[in-house]
Amino acid sequence: MISVLIISKDEEDVIEGCIKSVKELADEIIVIDDSFDQTAQIAEKLGAKVIKNKFKDFSDQRNIALKHAK
Repeated sequence: MISVLIISKDEEDVIEGCIKSVKELADEIIVIDDSFDQTAQIAEKLGAKVIKNKFKDFSDQRNIALKHAK
């Protein structure tokens, strides 16, 4: 199984291209998000699982993402 983990914050301009570039390779796409824009909504619309988590630091976001990966 291939899981793609994306850490994002206010990336509505690029999240669609990012997800589409890995969609056919991934069994699951998980977006860890702390955005004020439409990043989460776009990601969900494209089939990604979105986990909202307040950004403390990169390692915290990475660890949250790893906990949700299969």
